[in-house]
Amino acid sequence: MKKRLKLGDLVGIGVGSMIGGGIFVASGLAISQAGPWAIFSFILATAIALMTGCTYAKLCMKYPSAGGSYSFLRAKLPIPLSEAFGKLLLFGYLAAISLYGATFGVYLAQFIRLDHRLLGSFLIALMGLLNALGVKENSKVVNGLVILKVSILIFVALASLTLLKPENFYFDGYLGLLKALPPISFIFIGFQGFEIIVNAVEETYDKRDIVKAIYLSITSVAIVYLLIVTVTIGALGSRPIHEERALFDLAVRSLGNLGGALITLSAIISTASATNGAIFGSSRVLYSMSRNNSSYRGFIYLHPKRGTPVLAITAISALSLILLWLLPLRSVASVPSLIFLIAFLLVNLAGYKEGYKYSLLPALIIAYFITFSEPTSLAITLGVLTFLTFIEFLKYK
Repeated sequence: MKKRLKLGDLVGIGVGSMIGGGIFVASGLAISQAGPWAIFSFILATAIALMTGCTYAKLCMKYPSAGGSYSFLRAKLPIPLSEAFGKLLLFGYLAAISLYGATFGVYLAQFIRLDHRLLGSFLIALMGLLNALGVKENSKVVNGLVILKVSILIFVALASLTLLKPENFYFDGYLGLLKALPPISFIFIGFQGFEIIVNAVEETYDKRDIVKAIYLSITSVAIVYLLIVTVTIGALGSRPIHEERALFDLAVRSLGNLGGALITLSAIISTASATNGAIFGSSRVLYSMSRNNSSYRGFIYLHPKRGTPVLAITAISALSLILLWLLPLRSVASVPSLIFLIAFLLVNLAGYKEGYKYSLLPALIIAYFITFSEPTSLAITLGVLTFLTFIEFLKYK
């Protein structure tokens, strides 16, 4: 793989992947559950993300591989489990890309009257092509999208400062802090994406930039999230009328129809950049698995000029398109988040096994989050992981 990425490119990958679509829903849901204590929910979720990010950063320095999470697990956990989870992780990425595409289509359909799946298909194909063209070319586009969407979110938040009411920040005693705990699990999912940075290690000039990029990305996203949730609480109060569209309501209240259009545009851009990041990360995982003879060997092919795993990118894009059109996406909407939570759990356990004692704390917290997942999705996901692990065990026996 060609080394073409610098610190700014890595931060763009991280922020672009993290600010996907979760913040447009998570802020209102968190406020409805915790009131002003939601601010502390975001702070605590940031702390967990930073601890997990630290584990990723250290493991990446020890085991620099395009496989990222998959490669860390393969280095520290039993091979059958790591290979099984690698396949499950790929499915999680495929489902996530399909969901991003569908969400993109729903938002864009407000301006272009076409089937949302058709619009989503266009996005997936476009981002697949962009990934195939080269990491540097891809990063230029992603950085532009990230700057635009973050600028919109900050602009809306600053424009809403005149709506703040001090009485909306009433904290009902220290016991009220307990209200901040339940929303942490789905807020933490809003930080999912920083782990894709480590997938770029083989294409980075200085691998130490991976560490800096992880911390910068998480911190930057946390600042944006905290700004949004604080302003939303101050302007709309502790119980937004439409909790799942609180950010949209905030923008409309402060900027009128222009605000609504800006938030919709930001959501479109966010799903586009998240799709791009997921294709980038998953294609590197597939490339790494093929290099380990865990998948079709053809996926290790790199374009002679651009240095990108074009066959892996093509396969990921094509399979995501199939899922977009055939899979009942609503019924599996929670599965990608669950798979990524399991990934964070296992990577933290791998870090603990490597000797990073602090990794045990985020591992235990994330395990607690997993127990509150949708029961059917949790049962199916763990069942599939167990079955795949058994199959891999028979192969390696």
